[in-house]
Amino acid sequence: MNTLLDAQSIKNKIISLLARREYSRAELYQRLKSQSQSIELLNQVLDTMAQNGYQSDQRFAESFIRQRISQYWGPKRIVFELSQKGISKTMIDQILDEMEPDWSELAQALANKRFDPSQKLTPKEQAKQVRYLLNHGFSYDDIKNVFRNEM
Repeated sequence: MNTLLDAQSIKNKIISLLARREYSRAELYQRLKSQSQSIELLNQVLDTMAQNGYQSDQRFAESFIRQRISQYWGPKRIVFELSQKGISKTMIDQILDEMEPDWSELAQALANKRFDPSQKLTPKEQAKQVRYLLNHGFSYDDIKNVFRNEM
């Protein structure tokens, strides 16, 4: 039996989800839209939850960025993933500017972690490392700094 959720049930479900980790508003909307009695009701509950401080896209984005930086992901990948989760480009840029991560240093740390830094690179191996760093979301300038002694 598939019953639709009322306002209190939606609120309880959101609190239950947010107790485990932060979610963006768009993620919560996607998860709950098929279960709620109406889209308007869901939007009202989401607005109330945001006004009361239970849900915050700002807090979600900050947490997400910190987590991705600790996993050695670059800015392009982080921006892409957050935009997929409904976070505005303006908010993402603001948070990244406040955090001021050193992307070149992060790319270097990832390269050192993933590849042997003492190994002399052939062009084929260097291209492989460049692709790896590009896939992790680093810019060509950051990658060039990683290989500045090699290039």
